[in-house]
Amino acid sequence: LFEIYPFSFVEYLRLHGIAVRKESLYLAEEKATIVRAFGRYTECGGMPEYLRNRDTDYIKTLYDNILYRDIIARYSIRRQRLVRELVGILASTMTLPFTYNSLKKSLGLMNAITVKEYISYLSGAYLFFELARFDYSVKKQLGSPRKIYCIDTAFSIISGFSLSPDKGRLLENIVYIELRRRGSGIFYFTKNRECNFVLVDRKKITGAIQVCYEFTEENREREIRGLAEAMDEFRLDRGLILTSDQDDELRVEGRTIIIRPVWKWLLENDDAI
Repeated sequence: LFEIYPFSFVEYLRLHGIAVRKESLYLAEEKATIVRAFGRYTECGGMPEYLRNRDTDYIKTLYDNILYRDIIARYSIRRQRLVRELVGILASTMTLPFTYNSLKKSLGLMNAITVKEYISYLSGAYLFFELARFDYSVKKQLGSPRKIYCIDTAFSIISGFSLSPDKGRLLENIVYIELRRRGSGIFYFTKNRECNFVLVDRKKITGAIQVCYEFTEENREREIRGLAEAMDEFRLDRGLILTSDQDDELRVEGRTIIIRPVWKWLLENDDAI
């Protein structure tokens, strides 16, 4: 199976004729151009056809085609309104934990099996994706709340449903899709606090990532503690906090925490530049 995703940030820059070199990350004028472009990328997403002509009808048609052709018609779903309501709920709770039972109650259904099936259809159509909580026990993992992510922010702006206006959650969604694009095994982890992403390679946790819009005195303890708990649990010497524009390095209890802007992380880890 060969998966195709919306444009990465590097592909977005290339489409708009913005040349990026390794040195660009540190040169003030070129960096400012990249930062402005990332702001537009966050709002407009990476759907190639939409980026070329900004035709909102294209996105609306694409969304309707996915919903009706790939889901409603394919699985012979009669309760079309229910599917649309579910999409609206998932979009508004993007990046937040949910359970099938909580969605069942919100939709007024008798059982959670229908919800689980519909979400699997949305995931199979590459509209939404579920993220499981990591646990060594498969049974506990299956019974834990899940989180939801959307394939592209373009749908949030023009397709009749709205993703959260919380910029931190939009950044988290971008990071999740990029990790999927790179083929990473991904979970979230929670103990007393949450770590947004832990990365798995050959059944071993190899990395931990926290995402927040700004790293401030107000949220410092929360963000570090969630990351540190994952680092302690999986014996990681380094952890990563991704933000909108901060760049720093911390030492916390003998461990290294790297703070990077999401845009720089996207470029630093792309082989195309």
